[in-house]
Amino acid sequence: MQFRSEIKDFILIVLWAISCLPSYCLQGDVGAHDPSSIIKCGNTYWIFTTGNGIYTMYSSDLIEWTAGPTPFTQNAWPEWITIYVPDFQGHFWAPECVFMNEKYYLYYSCSTWGVKTSAIGLATNRTLD
Repeated sequence: MQFRSEIKDFILIVLWAISCLPSYCLQGDVGAHDPSSIIKCGNTYWIFTTGNGIYTMYSSDLIEWTAGPTPFTQNAWPEWITIYVPDFQGHFWAPECVFMNEKYYLYYSCSTWGVKTSAIGLATNRTLD
């Protein structure tokens, strides 16, 4: 019985210690579908997600997230997309961003829902802001 009492005391101490830790929960605009890897540019972290025009979010501390600008605005995406995906409506899928050769490379998918017509695109820039 002594052993059980010691385990119970230990568990209570651990729970108390955990409750004293500061709370770090994601805050702000945190909804993301098919998110990319988190990538850093300067002092800012970025993430790209599925959405109209490619949805972006940024953070300086990886906790508080803010909606960012979209790389493409409605009906202002590269012309080649409508050639290869004729019914494309501006909803980009599963973007991924990598940094190499002093540039950021943003890969993205574009397709028409329910149709097997798709394409993969690439946008490059020296910064993410």
